[in-house]
Amino acid sequence: MGKSVQKEVPWSAITDKPGAMTERPPAAGGFGEVYQATYNSHTPVALKRLTNGCPEDLRREFAFMRSLPPHDHITALYGITTDPSTRQQWLVMAWYPLDLHRLFMRPAEHGGPLSLGKKLEIAVELAEMDNVLLTSDFHVRITDFGLSRVVALGGVVNTVGGLGHVLWLALELQAFRGTKPAYTNSVDVYGWGVIFCQLISTLHHRIYKILAPELITPGEGDDWETWHEQLNHRQLADPESLWQLPALLLERLPDHLEPMPPALSEAALGLAGDCLSLEPGERPGMGEVVRRARALLRETAGG
Repeated sequence: MGKSVQKEVPWSAITDKPGAMTERPPAAGGFGEVYQATYNSHTPVALKRLTNGCPEDLRREFAFMRSLPPHDHITALYGITTDPSTRQQWLVMAWYPLDLHRLFMRPAEHGGPLSLGKKLEIAVELAEMDNVLLTSDFHVRITDFGLSRVVALGGVVNTVGGLGHVLWLALELQAFRGTKPAYTNSVDVYGWGVIFCQLISTLHHRIYKILAPELITPGEGDDWETWHEQLNHRQLADPESLWQLPALLLERLPDHLEPMPPALSEAALGLAGDCLSLEPGERPGMGEVVRRARALLRETAGG
């Protein structure tokens, strides 16, 4: 980050104001919209406003981001600005051109498909830090702290709110009886495991196809919204059925792996399987995930 964060950014300092959307429609966000704009005539920035919740939620996210120590992997925050005509408040943050979804959807626009080595580099960066952006040279940046909470003693977060999309969210937080379990580091390991499966597969963002016909019904074409809605419906109507999701991914992933030597594929699938364990206590810690992912990367570079 490196910059001192102003509390208020003058609205007049923002040019190319909302009107040109980001490549992904703003409606894709469950709680807000993000637009690209320009700050001080030359700096590309992202403007974020909330569409759900109350204005205090945006200021809470702003305060949370200001409290974070400077780190290269955290999206830089410039401040908060207010449109005087509407009193709408916006977060002003660094603009990054990519996320994994856009990269997988349109690889030709970004230099072609990623090599296995580059995918593993992204996987390592992800493990060293579920909303994630990429710089133009594919380095990871964390963003979207709207639902973030301070970790309590014991390394857990207790919350009754939503915690992510069905595909990436650990099953113990979706299909449970009684009190909702706490969010722990093992939940992050599970989510990383699903992203890792996407990175080492040839399906990428279409990895949901592996879940048909047990959990989704294939529609025409590659309709993101259709499978997204089907899994959300499963979570609401039949959450117990989601317990088979990791097994379906792991059973069918070998047929869709990126080309790699047998020993490397065995190690990669082993790491994925450990991260997607149904028992949170059996998943590796994130430190072990980093170590094993780096070993895969070294083996790829050496081969």
